[in-house]
Amino acid sequence: MKTNKLISIAIGILIFGSIMSSMVFAQDNVPTTDPTPPDALENSLEKNAQILKDKIATKVAELSKQADMVVTGIIKSIDDNNIVIVDDSKHETTITTDEVLTTYKETSIGSADELERDSLEKNDYIVVSGKKIDNDLASSKVYLQKQYIVATGQITEVDEANFTVSVVTVEKDAYVLDVEKSTVTQIMDTDTLELVKAGFSKLKIGDNVHFVIQKPTAKKTKTVSAIRLLVIPQEYFTK
Repeated sequence: MKTNKLISIAIGILIFGSIMSSMVFAQDNVPTTDPTPPDALENSLEKNAQILKDKIATKVAELSKQADMVVTGIIKSIDDNNIVIVDDSKHETTITTDEVLTTYKETSIGSADELERDSLEKNDYIVVSGKKIDNDLASSKVYLQKQYIVATGQITEVDEANFTVSVVTVEKDAYVLDVEKSTVTQIMDTDTLELVKAGFSKLKIGDNVHFVIQKPTAKKTKTVSAIRLLVIPQEYFTK
């Protein structure tokens, strides 16, 4: 991990500098008569050691104070030590991982479960927090996250046999929504304007619908499971 490497380099430089200073000091101050008393030499070594510790601690503190940053993107490639992701702007970021320090979780609506690194795959969408080191991000936390689409459209077809509804969104995107038992469906009461639970039989052609779906991994996939539906009956607009 690059943070550990930077700390190791800093320690090496400081130790090397201390050794060189000691060598120069020894050459310029060769004793001619009385050698340095043992107590004085011990005190000098302790003082130099403390100075070295203080400098190292300062360097570690500087690295630790760097604010965590968060990046998101689709996994382009993954190997034992690095993950390369691409964001919406097509910018690539290399994520460095550590087998001890980096933690992995899979998040969904209302939960976050532990995840093994081996579960990550190309094209997965991840959220990463960590410290920026040069052009890379030294990760501390990696979240595997599902991408969701929240959209509004109109029901154009109801398939009662397969429990699906076809919708066309305001952006002219077409989806076939699979209404499952786990789908949370609500409909607005046109008299009280309250939201109430609704079954599949309440969905009608022409109704407006707000829906939440998981973003399809394949661009051409348009049949998706509906997570949430909020239906505004067409009667509301004709009253």
